[in-house]
Amino acid sequence: SLARAAVALVQVPHATVQLAGQAPERPNIVIILADDMGWNDASFHGGDIPTPNIDRLAAEGVELNRFYTSPKCTPTRAALLTGRDPLKLGLTYATVYPWSTFGVAVSEHFIGESFGSQGYETAAIGKWHLGHTVPAHHPNNRGFDYFMGSLNTGGDYFTHRNQGGYDLQRNGESTPELDGQYNTDIYSNEAIHWIRNVRDKQKPFLLYVAYKAPHSPFQAPQELIDEAGGIYPAMMVSMDTGIGGILDALEAEGVADETIVMFLSDNGATQGNGSNAPLRGYKLATYEGGIRVVAVMRWSEVLAPGTVSSQVMTSMDVFPTLAAAAGVEVQAQRALDGVDLWAEVSSGRITPREDDIFYASETAVGRQFSWSVLRGNMKLVQTVDQTFESLTVVNELYDVFADPGESNDLAAANPDLVRELGDALIVWRRQHPYAGSHARVIPHPGWRAPLDWARAMHLNGLNVNPDPGDNIYGMGQRGEPGQPSPTQQRLDRIYDNRGRIIYR
Repeated sequence: SLARAAVALVQVPHATVQLAGQAPERPNIVIILADDMGWNDASFHGGDIPTPNIDRLAAEGVELNRFYTSPKCTPTRAALLTGRDPLKLGLTYATVYPWSTFGVAVSEHFIGESFGSQGYETAAIGKWHLGHTVPAHHPNNRGFDYFMGSLNTGGDYFTHRNQGGYDLQRNGESTPELDGQYNTDIYSNEAIHWIRNVRDKQKPFLLYVAYKAPHSPFQAPQELIDEAGGIYPAMMVSMDTGIGGILDALEAEGVADETIVMFLSDNGATQGNGSNAPLRGYKLATYEGGIRVVAVMRWSEVLAPGTVSSQVMTSMDVFPTLAAAAGVEVQAQRALDGVDLWAEVSSGRITPREDDIFYASETAVGRQFSWSVLRGNMKLVQTVDQTFESLTVVNELYDVFADPGESNDLAAANPDLVRELGDALIVWRRQHPYAGSHARVIPHPGWRAPLDWARAMHLNGLNVNPDPGDNIYGMGQRGEPGQPSPTQQRLDRIYDNRGRIIYR
């Protein structure tokens, strides 16, 4: 619970997290991502669902108590793997739908590319959700030597079909032999198999495991449902058990002490399923319940166990922070928007952020969607209520350090700060590319899924420009390294990089 975290923080306000002993120079990295897990879904936060292995990571490492993500899947994953603001990538307002053709621009640099170029073996297992149309968007072409998982979101946990098409593959080849097996178990077993049998044991490794659980559709083996007392608890228990298997595999290989393990969720729980208590709101909204998530980091050789950090940290910070911990040079040609917080995580100190942190969603809950900005402890939430005939914006201001449940609106008493933060939101939103994504939650007329998603990507690679360019749709000419394509440059001149009308 938040109360428990606060007590823990009082007990170790100036804790030195660095342990005695020589840390390995080239630690392995394991990033484990849950999908739509709520703040209170971890039992170490006081939740009712037993999560002993996630709890184990918290007990043996550092809880990142103020970790923020986007309020939905795709932008969090893009930020996590590139260190860049997903708004600048054109991916903040909406996820990559099965009928979408966009993904992360090929001119962007992924974490696996930096680690892989400096001697690391890299693997991605699980849900991708960063582009599925052209081969340039495939994980094998984004810095991961090995990929096993699904390209899309959603999909049946047993048949692995998404919109009717089979979406489970290994390195570009479909895996029909896995039809009927439970998705969460497949990802856990694949990660364990890769650690034990596939990787080159002479190299350090970067392993990214992105579970689909506990995202919809809500499915689990009946035996586990009966044992756990419901479908959602069963999905959580299955994932937690798999995480335990991954931790056990690291122990069995003798590399647990030289491996940084990070666990986090991509956003808060959805309404009516998991629990974000005592935080307000759910996935898709930018209240704390949608964007403040469970996050822990363990490195037995370096990080003191059972400590709590209240350093404000975001998904954009993961790439530069882990690179600093591993001594890996970030080789992105464009400046990262995330910051290196390894000194803060490893020393226990808290450094106030110099940058504002922004969040947005365009996927409505009912008729409403929202965006927010966090500056220090003050957070402005702008909620938009839109109909065909009207548009209403409500400004709310909260001190989220003192009021994590966002129950005491301070906007009326602080009009100057509301105006200042609102202006900052406008400046930020103007960076959204003209061709960036917007919420289109149903397919356009005439669209149908391919029968086999892996095969469709391969065929598209034969039939479209093999040099997909640097715009998010994966088409057009590539410009100079690190520069927009000629097409995008023209759009930038015409539209001044402004993507939408800005409302206040």
